[in-house]
This record gives sequence, C-alpha cells and structure tokens, in this order.
Amino acid sequence: MTTHDQLKTAGENAVEIRTLNVRVAPLTLAMLAQVPQEDIIDMEAGALRGEPMCRVVTPAGAQVLWLRDRDLCRCVLPESAQLTDPLPEECWLRGGLESDRVYFEILEDDVSQATGFSEMIAALDPDGRFQFRHYRERLDDVLGWEVAERFEDDARAGSIGPKELEVPKQEVAKWLVRQREEIAAGRAELAKLVAERESRDAQIATLVDQLARLDQVFLL
Repeated sequence: MTTHDQLKTAGENAVEIRTLNVRVAPLTLAMLAQVPQEDIIDMEAGALRGEPMCRVVTPAGAQVLWLRDRDLCRCVLPESAQLTDPLPEECWLRGGLESDRVYFEILEDDVSQATGFSEMIAALDPDGRFQFRHYRERLDDVLGWEVAERFEDDARAGSIGPKELEVPKQEVAKWLVRQREEIAAGRAELAKLVAERESRDAQIATLVDQLARLDQVFLL
C-alpha cells in the first residue's frame, strides 16, 4: 500500500513524499516447497555458495534458507559435519605407494640372491610375464637398452654366471635408490593431499556450526 503526504514550508513549493508499506506474508510449507533446493555448502571448496538467511523448522526437520546472488534457495540443515571423500589422486597414491613399497622390497631381496639370468628376470618381472618379453621394459629401464641387449645375448650364449651378474646387480641397486626417491616424493604429495582434505573438513565443520546458530523461523 502506498500513501501520499504533502509537506509545505513557508515560501517554498509543496513536496510530495511517497511511503511504501509492505506486509510480509507468513511463511507456509506450501511457500517453502516452491523454493528450489541446493546445498549451500560447496564440499570440494569447503565454503558457502551464498549468504545464509535463517533456519526454518519443518515437520521433516530443519532447513536453511539462503541467497545465491538474488535467487532464494533452501537446503537441509546438516546435523553434523560431513567428511569429504578423498580425491581420486589421493586414493591412487595411497594404493600405488604401498604396492610399490612391497614390490621393491621383494625385488631387492630376490635380485641380491640371484645367481643366473633367469632368476634376475624373474625378480624384475614377478608377474611371470617374461615369456612375452615384458621383462625387457624393466631391464631396459635399469640397464639401458644397449646394455640390456648385450646382457640378454650373453645369457643366451651361456656366459652369464654369478660373477657376471655383479654389475647388473649394482645397476639394479642404483635404480632402486631412484625408485625410493620417487616413493618418498609420492608420500610427501600424499601427506599434502591428506592435510588439505583435513583442513577442508575442519572448514566445513565450522560452517555447519555457523548454520546451526542461524535465527530460527517457524512455519505457520
């Protein structure tokens, strides 16, 4: 409803003042149902997507009314902080690092005890695929392509014994050092990802607590 008032001062023209009176209708369940649902908490970012306004008590539980820009939204009020799921990279690192650690420990023992070419190959390729020459990929990584080729030729000629294996064993030891350095770097990256996730969880817990403290509105 708009009212019009006239103000006059001596020697001046009249000034019209318009006053707008707005009546806010009580919030009902039917009105609330028309508000689109969207979670206010961005779980990946650990932040709010908009401005929380109030808590609304419904027969099904408490909800939060919030503004995203100029759009009104609602969401269920979280009862407790929800822990975010580990990122795929974290899961991959955790599983890969453990399997690599076990593999390299076994490889180091087996290579150190090898007395012939076949034992060396079996150690480098524990999956038993060397009949398809997959072992050469690992052998090339360790010795280099040309050295690995000569090493295999000598083995076919029967000229590889325990003494001839000493140099390849030393190269495997150097290669294992590099692999351990990569594992250490992977563990550092994993620790960083875990710390970031735990920090994000702490931020979400703080946001949930803030939402629980919002002013409460009851439906009519």
